[in-house]
Amino acid sequence: MRIIVTGGGTGGHIYPAIAIADRFKEDYPDSEILYVGVEGGLESRLASQYGYDFKGLKVKGFQRKISIENIKRAILAAKAVKEAAYIIGEFKPDIVIGTGGYVCGPVVMAASKTKAVTAIHEQNAFPGITNKILAKKVDKVFLGFEAAKDRMKCKHEPLIVGNPVRKDIRNPLDKSEARKKLGLSNETAFILVTGGSGGFGAINNAFIKIIPKLIERNVEFAFSTGKYYYEAVMKILKDKEFSCNFRVFEYIDNMPDYLSASDLCVVSAGATTLAEINAVGRASIVIPKAYTSENHQEYNAKYIKSKEAGEYILEKELDEDNLFEKIMDIIENSEKRIFMEKNSRELNSIDPCEAIVKELSQLIVQ
Repeated sequence: MRIIVTGGGTGGHIYPAIAIADRFKEDYPDSEILYVGVEGGLESRLASQYGYDFKGLKVKGFQRKISIENIKRAILAAKAVKEAAYIIGEFKPDIVIGTGGYVCGPVVMAASKTKAVTAIHEQNAFPGITNKILAKKVDKVFLGFEAAKDRMKCKHEPLIVGNPVRKDIRNPLDKSEARKKLGLSNETAFILVTGGSGGFGAINNAFIKIIPKLIERNVEFAFSTGKYYYEAVMKILKDKEFSCNFRVFEYIDNMPDYLSASDLCVVSAGATTLAEINAVGRASIVIPKAYTSENHQEYNAKYIKSKEAGEYILEKELDEDNLFEKIMDIIENSEKRIFMEKNSRELNSIDPCEAIVKELSQLIVQ
């Protein structure tokens, strides 16, 4: 079996593609898998890290306004469709599945004109523009949230499967094992803080201000700032003296270990990030980015709260006081935290990758 997976731009699109590829490899060891993404994008590094061959396309997302730049990007997209068609013609895939991001458009669109089985997975309740277009073309649409069903016009009936997570997250280390591996103590509270692969300035700004208070309470943490914020954050922190065990990263490659080691996750509300937290079964404080399309992250955050798996703070309401208050309310209340962990784990008890691979494999047979 020959499979192309495509998804790019952020970890929220890339990791589901990798998770699906891993499941194909697990169920069909002789399968050949190619990752197609943005040339020079984060996916090029991660695909290689997970052992997959990679082909890159030169493509950029459209701006949300009429502009000359969008005309240039439209020309680039047209060229990308031709490049994708060449890659597909050369690789001859049986299946092509996209997990979101603008790179999926050229790849899946080109594949839809061949005999390959085509599919997309939409992680959010409010589908992205690319997936809305592709839903009318592909053989199968998989959804992370049931609410997305009414917001997409699909060629065929969509299947609600939840959001894929990587095998190393779905089968995590025990908390004490993860802490031993990372050189962390089992005696202190440990928080994971991340705004996603691209970072989130609002979380960074609020969290920096409460670091001294957390140290006073002997709370340790790992803080992923995102590439564009890292230098500014380190400039603020470099002259300060801290006694506790804390780590600041541009990006965390071994996220499964840090998730497993954590007592609490302070995160943005990307659907994939939340699915990974739920797979490990961790309590969370979720902060949706206000500028996302259709405000889909706020919906994601409120869903976590409604299931009593965590708390949320809207970006416009985020400040150092309410962030610190919510962190300590969970960290210092073990009964509440354990209750959230149980509810979190129940939100991702089924493996979406199993359903996706099974469905697509059957379509090939047909």
